[in-house]
Amino acid sequence: AVLLDAASSVLPTCLRHLDLSHNSLQGELTEQIVCLSHLEILNISHNPLTSIDAVAGLGKLRKLYASWLEVHVVSLSLLARPRIELIDLSNNNILDFNGEFTVEISAIGQSGRLVVKLSGNPEIMSP
Repeated sequence: AVLLDAASSVLPTCLRHLDLSHNSLQGELTEQIVCLSHLEILNISHNPLTSIDAVAGLGKLRKLYASWLEVHVVSLSLLARPRIELIDLSNNNILDFNGEFTVEISAIGQSGRLVVKLSGNPEIMSP
């Protein structure tokens, strides 16, 4: 469990941008993060996190920076967030997506455009 178990009770719920990069957060990002219901931009890059599935509970999230983690499997429910525009999963060691890698246009953010950065994930990028 990560820092947010304790910190979520003291962070303002109206928080819109949270940068937790380079903080040595370890393990799984817990469900406690969903209490930050107004969060639009989350940067958790450069932490040894092994799971970020809890992020899927952030309904207002527009941008997720999750590069240089220790994530191996990613749930495709991250792609189905109603407002998501950018998911940066570069330089992880992603081996699999939990679900099919197809997304209905209605599931892509309100802008109708979704950028998913996957560079530096050797298993995905190999032919």
